[in-house]
Amino acid sequence: MRSLPGGEKDITPPIALAAFPPHLTTNFQGNSVEIVFDEYIQLNSIQQELVISPPLKKFPDIKVRQRSVVVKFNDELLPNTTYQLNFGDGVTDVNENNKAEDLIYVFSTGNAIDSLQAVGKVQNVETGVPAEKFKVLLFENDTAAFSPKTNPLYFTKTKSDGSFLLSYLKAGFYQLIALNDENSNYHWDEGEAIALLNNPFQVPSPDSAQVVLHASTPLAEMPDLSGYELDSTGIVKFPLDHHFLNTTAKRLSGDSLKTQYQNDSLFVVLSGNASDRFEEVEFAFDSLIIDTIEVPFFNSALQNKVRLYSETPEKIRSSSEIKICTNRPVSLLNEKLIQVKIDSTSIGASIVRTGNDFSFLLNTPIPPGKNAEITIPPGTFATDFGAGHDSLLVKTYLYRPEEMGTLVFNIEASDYSGKLLLIISDKSDHNVFRQHIDAQQEVVIKNLPPGDYTASAIEDVNMNLLYDPVNIKRRSDPEITHVFGGKIGVRSNWELKLSWKID
Repeated sequence: MRSLPGGEKDITPPIALAAFPPHLTTNFQGNSVEIVFDEYIQLNSIQQELVISPPLKKFPDIKVRQRSVVVKFNDELLPNTTYQLNFGDGVTDVNENNKAEDLIYVFSTGNAIDSLQAVGKVQNVETGVPAEKFKVLLFENDTAAFSPKTNPLYFTKTKSDGSFLLSYLKAGFYQLIALNDENSNYHWDEGEAIALLNNPFQVPSPDSAQVVLHASTPLAEMPDLSGYELDSTGIVKFPLDHHFLNTTAKRLSGDSLKTQYQNDSLFVVLSGNASDRFEEVEFAFDSLIIDTIEVPFFNSALQNKVRLYSETPEKIRSSSEIKICTNRPVSLLNEKLIQVKIDSTSIGASIVRTGNDFSFLLNTPIPPGKNAEITIPPGTFATDFGAGHDSLLVKTYLYRPEEMGTLVFNIEASDYSGKLLLIISDKSDHNVFRQHIDAQQEVVIKNLPPGDYTASAIEDVNMNLLYDPVNIKRRSDPEITHVFGGKIGVRSNWELKLSWKID
């Protein structure tokens, strides 16, 4: 004896079989509609999912009757008007919560149905791939589009290729936006990717070209300081995007502090004698105060050892840097203590300052094809308060020229005349090449370790060596990112030639 198998999982969404009155009815005179499905259904956040155009003052009563959805209107309908009920993801089956797809019911209280359409495509410019399952929304105007109290007049969802079709539209001018509506509230929220047109969208379109929307995730208006780390020695560290480098800090006690930027992080260091209390530090961006953080600054912690670390990979190129980093600002005491061994032979090394007190570069002549063991012993560095560090061991290998490959990119962007920011990254997403190039240029990148790489080219309009997404406040377009779709496999002692035509 054993239990009966349940069969294959139901993955089929409910299908509308009929409607009363029928879909696309004209001269509608009733106050309710009923849609019949092929299986038992239930409602899913229907008050949030259902969009009615034109909007009604009162939300209708919606009930499930076995395999039917019944919508009863509580408003008097306007004469000679086409109404569209877009259910979104508001209807699912009972067993597996499969969502009814593209469920739209249309009727008219007049003699005709609004029959205009708008077609287009949404492209995610940050990844270079089509934006699938984005909501494409038509609002009455720009103000309505960004008001949480106003629902869109029409909406649809993009398909797997990013294409969309808006149907049964009324002629006029609208605000068109597309967004990755993660919380399904039909409005843009911080952190969601969005694409928008800066000019009103006309229906019908004066030309036959389909509209293309470029989606990106806008930067926050202010830097996020929530992920900060504190050190009892009077140091606060938090990740900071390069766009927010003009963030400033002020010690409310009036005493001084230092700020330094390293490895995508901002360090704020309290200077002077420790106060043995929490000091208030005020942060501002563009002269607007963001937050005030209490930073511990205790004498007893100032003698704690400094942590040394290095992000040097196991294998390096001749152009690679050997960087020694610290968690607290230090000064160089004695670089002669540094030991560099190639096999059993010791060679010299020197320290090069990077411009801040949290990192230093090690300069040492490692021969190609050799392993190096670098030891930074205690006494090499120290803080202003005399705190030292434990020994640090760094092991690395310098590639031989014949172990490296060459990448030759013939790039042609015929529709763009500005500078492109070309970025070549390895499989760990580390940039091995990041440089401005012309829109038509052959780029030769030598001494690449063997492996697979990716390439992207950003239309760096403002020439800031950064990717700039859409800015909703200024209504600026995002910088377009082009991603190379082919495979980039670099081999040892080999030259790989690739052509890239950017549309």
